[in-house]
Amino acid sequence: MAAWRRRMRLTKEAIANARPALPHPAGVDDGAASLDEALAMARFCVRDGHHSRRRHPHCHRHCRLLRADILPHVARLNEALTDAGVPLAILPGSEVQVTDTAAYRRECMDGLYCNLGDRPAFTLLEFSLEGRTVPGRRG
Repeated sequence: MAAWRRRMRLTKEAIANARPALPHPAGVDDGAASLDEALAMARFCVRDGHHSRRRHPHCHRHCRLLRADILPHVARLNEALTDAGVPLAILPGSEVQVTDTAAYRRECMDGLYCNLGDRPAFTLLEFSLEGRTVPGRRG
C-alpha cells in the first residue's frame, strides 16, 4: 500500500475514533440526532471496513453522562443494529473532563464513569482549554 494511502487511512481512523459517532437522546451530547441517522452512520462505517466503533459521549460539568446513563443507550443501539442487519458492534465509553483530580479519582474508583469498552484499564480524558479549569493550574 502506498505511503500516502496508509497516512490517509490512519488519519481517517483517528478522526473517526475521536468524534462521538452514535446517538443519545435528542439534544444530549453531539452524537446522531436520531436512530435513523445512527443506523445510516453505522452502515457507512461498515462500508468503510469497520467492525466495531467506540461511543464516548462527554462527561463534564455541563453534560454529566455517567456509566449508568451510557450503557443502556449502547445496549439499545447494538440491539437496533442487530435488528437492522448492520454488522457493527458499539463499544461504550465516555470522554471525562477532569477539573478536580481528587474528585475524578474518587468518582472513578466508585465506578461512576464509563471507561473505554466499559473496562477500567483505559479512560479517555478531556482537559479544558481554559487555564482556570485545568488541574494544577490557577487562572
